Amino acid sequence: MQNNRRAELLTLEFQRYGLLLLNENPTLPSVIGVGGDWNSLMSLIESRTVFYSKIYKNKVTYLSRELYFHLKPFRQRKLFTESERKIYDFLNEVGEAEKDEIESVLLLSKDSYNYSMDALFKSLNVTAIRRGRTINQHWSTLIWGTSDRWEENLTEENKDYSIEESTRFIYEKLKGNFSERQIKQFMYK
Repeated sequence: MQNNRRAELLTLEFQRYGLLLLNENPTLPSVIGVGGDWNSLMSLIESRTVFYSKIYKNKVTYLSRELYFHLKPFRQRKLFTESERKIYDFLNEVGEAEKDEIESVLLLSKDSYNYSMDALFKSLNVTAIRRGRTINQHWSTLIWGTSDRWEENLTEENKDYSIEESTRFIYEKLKGNFSERQIKQFMYK
């Protein structure tokens, strides 16, 4: 299947589910499980159609643009640990960077980097902006940036929703795959 066709298919699945996991899961839809691949996913990231996060059990979870904007007021926070603040401020200043650059410039250990980035992914403050170095045909590194950077140049009219609109949208979009308790965790954890 051609990359454009796979990207179109993934777009439809993001509209349907609101989110896809990267890896296969017995109960939730995944990029591979619905017929996508790494290259089609990267084209959606680079076009700002999907947002990289770790909001589901600390697993890589891609959000549709619409679901991201509805979850953002519930998830985003600006109270960071020192390492999280360093990473966020660095990305805000330089625009985007790969893992190796962030670790070396900020003198972060691998553990400190991973822990801080996971927290920033969960809170929707940092995301993948584009592909980095190609490792093989099915994988590459990622270039990270702030959510503000990801939102740049988006012309979507409804970026700002009321809490009531967002709550309704999130419940409607996720109720087929998640319990009410799980949906609340998506919103408030």
